Amino acid sequence: MSEDRPFTDRLLGSGRWSQLVVGAILLSAATTLTVKYLPHASRSTVIDARHITLATVVQGTFERDITGESVVSTQRRRTIAAAWNGVVSFRVRTGDLIQAGQLLATIDSPNLENRLLQERAQLEALVMDENRAEVEEHKQREMNRENYRLVTVDEEAASRELLRERQAYERGAFAQIDVLRAEDTLRRTQIEVERAKSLLQLDSTRLTLEARSRALTREKQALLVKELEREKDQLSIRSSVSGQVSQLLVADHSVVSREAPVMTLVDLPDFELDLKIPKNLAGEVRLGAVADVGNTAASYEARVVDVPPESVDGEVLVKLQFVGASPAGLRQGQRLPTKVVLERHPNVLKVQRGPFVEESGGEFVYVGEGNRAVRRPIRIGGISSDEVEITDGLHAGEAVIVAGVRNVSRAEIRLIP
Repeated sequence: MSEDRPFTDRLLGSGRWSQLVVGAILLSAATTLTVKYLPHASRSTVIDARHITLATVVQGTFERDITGESVVSTQRRRTIAAAWNGVVSFRVRTGDLIQAGQLLATIDSPNLENRLLQERAQLEALVMDENRAEVEEHKQREMNRENYRLVTVDEEAASRELLRERQAYERGAFAQIDVLRAEDTLRRTQIEVERAKSLLQLDSTRLTLEARSRALTREKQALLVKELEREKDQLSIRSSVSGQVSQLLVADHSVVSREAPVMTLVDLPDFELDLKIPKNLAGEVRLGAVADVGNTAASYEARVVDVPPESVDGEVLVKLQFVGASPAGLRQGQRLPTKVVLERHPNVLKVQRGPFVEESGGEFVYVGEGNRAVRRPIRIGGISSDEVEITDGLHAGEAVIVAGVRNVSRAEIRLIP
């Protein structure tokens, strides 16, 4: 009976041929899958999703800042300098409590007194010269106007004489030469009128300019006298703050030179904050920069008031002052967390800072799309310690890979759980 089965049934029934058919089918399927997915595999890299860090792009205020700990200082020193050369006489001693406006010292300066008297005399002389010149100017203007009026009268007389000569000539009483002579006389008087009019205008302009020049000279001398009077008032040294005399820098009744330090004062009521920052960042801190100072109770606003050019051990000591009243309960030497804002950009796109900034140079980032991430070119703005400003290439709400893709150069990443 077995010999009566068709040839094909006997062929398929054999084990060897069954294995060949199954192998051929698997090879065909593998070839198809390879052709279909090989281009994608060549453009993507497989990464475990547990080894990357995702961050969401948000819209808000971006701040670039410097953080550190500032130290509270209760003493703000002020150095008082001499306004002029002279002999100083102190009215206070070291350690004395003082009030704003209190007289601290006087400087006897004969040189300044003599200089002020000389410049005042010079100012009075200039004022007298200006008044005398005004009289001369008025006199000159009157003479010019009188001359113009006289030549105008001569022109009218010459015109009438010419008319009379012509009438007499027509009646045969005068010769023609008399008429011509009268015409020449009228022409000369007209020239004199034009000359007098031009002289009146030009001389008026000259006198005005000379008067302005004298006024400027007087004003310059008056400013010099005013400055010397101000410096004389500064010979009486008064306190600008309520505080304490810290130190007398020169001996009483000694000779001091102009702008030489004579004493230091301490402004006790005001608090200051000393913040040490790296020297390479000091150039970015500007006077008036806003700072947030926090303690266990609240956060307070402060501003930068001094950025000295010198540094110690690679650090610059920046001084800050509270805006408004100082917080209660502070003590000298207390340390407070401080953040100095270098830049503040409201309503911008930003994302958490990560190694992608250094790895890509801020030129691209991988944006998550389901179980894959696609590389996208971007442009970044400011960079702070924990955030990066995005100026182009991303939208709010998108998820980007900020860490975990080092040395990846593919255009696409496939993420596996």
